Amino acid sequence: MAAARTNAQIVEALATLTNIVARDNQPGREGEMRLE
Repeated sequence: MAAARTNAQIVEALATLTNIVARDNQPGREGEMRLE
């Protein structure tokens, strides 16, 4: 099903973003500014 596949992609993307934010979230660094 397309919906299930899309949902899985969203979950995967969220996990990846969470990983990046957690790794880059250091004092003195703007994590949000680096998403461009």
